[in-house]
Amino acid sequence: MNKKYKLLIFDMDGTILDTSKDLTLAVNYMRKYYELPKLSIQEVLKNLGYGIEYLVKNSLKDAANINVTSAKEVFREYYEIHSLDNTRPYKGIIKLIKKLKKRGFSLAINSNKPDNLVKELNDHLFKGLFDFAIGESPLYQKKPSPASNNFILNHFNLDKADALYIGDSEVDFETARKSKIDVMLVTWGFRTPNLLISLEPDYIIEKPNNFFKYIV
Repeated sequence: MNKKYKLLIFDMDGTILDTSKDLTLAVNYMRKYYELPKLSIQEVLKNLGYGIEYLVKNSLKDAANINVTSAKEVFREYYEIHSLDNTRPYKGIIKLIKKLKKRGFSLAINSNKPDNLVKELNDHLFKGLFDFAIGESPLYQKKPSPASNNFILNHFNLDKADALYIGDSEVDFETARKSKIDVMLVTWGFRTPNLLISLEPDYIIEKPNNFFKYIV
């Protein structure tokens, strides 16, 4: 085991879970409610990473005079019922998390998805593999603020040098840098490999098993 890290903090959407289809369906349910045409998965993916309000607001750029707060409730009403319809862990993720847990790492999830949904998805799809999971909450500012990572570090009573943050986007990169912890970016998520490479993270991997090239 690499003694450098004791705690591994994972982003959720695009990193450990493929939520793209259910999020796109929720966005298009909201757009249909306002009599707007559907968006493609790719159009929706570019708006992910900054939380639901950002997603809703940017998914309605072609519409005028729609109240974002009301639209967000329409989105959430659908998504909270259907968040598990098509969402699954990426291939190799369950095996990776089990290996990491067996090797003694503390494991956490840090997401900008609402806290109740993060906990529900974690409970249903990972069944106790993660030691701690948090989402958007009044207790701290959401990513890319370092507040949520600091909240996790305090929970485990660990220092910044003890942690590695794993994500799939520029939001995750910025979160880690602001938190002053090392960052690994994965290329199977919601951003292009070229974008991730340009950010110059500490590590970048193309598939879950490649994790052990750097963290053993």
